[in-house]
Amino acid sequence: MAYILKKGSQYCYLNSDGRVCKTQNIRQAKHFTKEEATAVLKRATKKLAGYEMVDLDATPKEKVAIKVKRKNFSAEDRVMVYNQYEGRCGICGEFVPFDEFTIDHVIPLSKGGTNALKNLQCACKICNALKQDSLSEDFLSKLEEIILYQMKTNYDEALWKKINTIRRRRRMARIKQNCGRILKKSLQNRRIHATIAKS
Repeated sequence: MAYILKKGSQYCYLNSDGRVCKTQNIRQAKHFTKEEATAVLKRATKKLAGYEMVDLDATPKEKVAIKVKRKNFSAEDRVMVYNQYEGRCGICGEFVPFDEFTIDHVIPLSKGGTNALKNLQCACKICNALKQDSLSEDFLSKLEEIILYQMKTNYDEALWKKINTIRRRRRMARIKQNCGRILKKSLQNRRIHATIAKS
């Protein structure tokens, strides 16, 4: 039997280093045995909080999806969104004239987003068209891949290598920082348990 780890439209996969990663592309989802899936869930409890094992061989159960309908925003709603972002695109940061801006859903309706004001952002037409129904995290990751690929193929490969090295260093710094937090919390828990055991 094959299992995947899923939370809504997010799937789990393991990168080449064996690290747990998330994706919206079901084709990238790692197929696990039941034991492997259980082990990964135990290993990455925080990162995979809310994920569940889905048996790919089981008969799919019918689910009733509650879809939020796209809303035609009133002039008042448009002014509120525009003012909230001070007339700047929430994706690229460029100024957008009021009569040219579009309203973008930060979490797309297709991914469980709502029409609530906190889920809306001012966006220029180009950025909104590029982002489509992607989550911001996935959209930025895709843009990064495109830029690096274009730099490598159309421009200076030496520059691409420098930027890719910086990118890897930043990623490693984030990993070290996260490991440091986990280690610090673990040491605090040990001290607490030691104090409790003494008393």
